[in-house]
Amino acid sequence: MEKRTKILSLIAAILVLTGLAAFIGGLHILFPKAPPVRLPKDYERITVTPFGSAEEETIAREDAELLLDVLRKAKPTRRISVNDTPNTKNYTAFTIHTPNGETPYARFYLYEGNGRLMMEIPYGGIYLVNDPEHRISGRWKIGINPAKEQTP
Repeated sequence: MEKRTKILSLIAAILVLTGLAAFIGGLHILFPKAPPVRLPKDYERITVTPFGSAEEETIAREDAELLLDVLRKAKPTRRISVNDTPNTKNYTAFTIHTPNGETPYARFYLYEGNGRLMMEIPYGGIYLVNDPEHRISGRWKIGINPAKEQTP
């Protein structure tokens, strides 16, 4: 009797583990990660538009190279973008101008989400940007509301 209980327990454990593996595998299908970041290699210039501003500023070439280098290493999340602009109160828009006028992502946005730097490509994906030294977020004051920055 005890031998039968052990065998049934082993079979039950195998079935539970198989079911759990199938469930986790199904989550990857239901909630896929965003595709890897594809940013153009050739560009004429990159412009930045701070939150709440209509003025575009052209980024210096060395800053643009730093920006693209950091963004190419961004990690995809399981969140997708379904809007023209991010659903956040404070974001900075970047536009990549290419020689032929076409690019996979002409515009993308950077913002702070849950204390982390995020990149959103409209109708593409949302990515986690690794910027521990704040080379990007500090340079363009991402996540800082310009109205709060002013002293009374």
